[in-house]
Amino acid sequence: MEQGVQNDDDSSFSTPRLDSFTSTGVTPSFSPPRKKMKSLAEIYEQTERCQFTQVTEPNIFQDAVKYKEWCDAMDEEIKALEKHKTWELVDLPDNKEVVGLKWVYKTKYRSDGSIQKYKAKLVAKGYMQREVYVQQPQGYEIAGEENKVYKLKKALYGLKQAPRAWYDRINGHFKLHGFHRSESEPTLYVKLRGNDEVLIVCLYVDDLIYTSNSAALIAEFKNFMIGEFEMTDLGLMNYFLRLEVKQSDTGIFISQEKYVNDLLEKFQMKDCNPVKFPMNTNQKFSLNNGEERIDGHLYRSLIGSMLYLTNSRPDIMFATSLLSRFMQNPSKLHYGAAKRVLRYLKGTSSYGIWYTNDVDNF
Repeated sequence: MEQGVQNDDDSSFSTPRLDSFTSTGVTPSFSPPRKKMKSLAEIYEQTERCQFTQVTEPNIFQDAVKYKEWCDAMDEEIKALEKHKTWELVDLPDNKEVVGLKWVYKTKYRSDGSIQKYKAKLVAKGYMQREVYVQQPQGYEIAGEENKVYKLKKALYGLKQAPRAWYDRINGHFKLHGFHRSESEPTLYVKLRGNDEVLIVCLYVDDLIYTSNSAALIAEFKNFMIGEFEMTDLGLMNYFLRLEVKQSDTGIFISQEKYVNDLLEKFQMKDCNPVKFPMNTNQKFSLNNGEERIDGHLYRSLIGSMLYLTNSRPDIMFATSLLSRFMQNPSKLHYGAAKRVLRYLKGTSSYGIWYTNDVDNF
């Protein structure tokens, strides 16, 4: 798999960011996962890096403007909007309403906790009409024209019509280049050439990954996408939607170790004692067990997080699925069983799924 291209312009759905690509057409640079001892210097270096990268994302413009990283991110957003002629400055017509804008800040991390990118997005405060007028962005008002507004020519994040505009555009772009959309999964696209060449593309909002058995198809795909969107090559895919991917000549290893550690910290189980099995096989569960009831929101949050973890951890599928039956009215007994799964994850955080290239021994 190859994580190859990132769109530096993620300002609007008219010029979306395509974060990550995957491809089997390039020789991987990863080796199969193996444990090793770390030197004291490496531990100190990793600790310092983690301390440095604990970034607090600002909630308001007044806080963000104090830091160069966020100012640079906002500058990039405005430049992208202007480059692609997203709007034009006009006087607000008498019969029209102006839509508010807000800055949204997000730090994107790599799987090791280091910072990949500071992102600032202008988000419209949802509105649906044929002509949309928005206020000038905070911090970027034009001197002498403060009373004017922007008339949108393309959709912005936050508008109710923005997702449809984005998907319509990317769908048309793919169809133009010979892709067929899956009937069962509308964000999955396949391109076939000849009898044995195939390119598969999967879209998740404004993130995109692909895989192919043809180096020629990979090159063509990158070229035509770069021709339409601004992108940056990210190399082999190693982190996507909280899935950690390690690739080698012999196979692909998928895990969620960082996600497990974040989960343990979120539910205050970081220092818990690990157990060997996710469930006590002798324990019986029922809807009305006489135990004290607990906060249903907390329980549902935990079960939902563990269900997502089953993407790479089928060993907790049975326990998580069983406990999910009690999300409507959980008790302390159910929550205790769910915390036992966390204790099991504590001791097995590095576990994952190994996809081998050796078909004969699969």
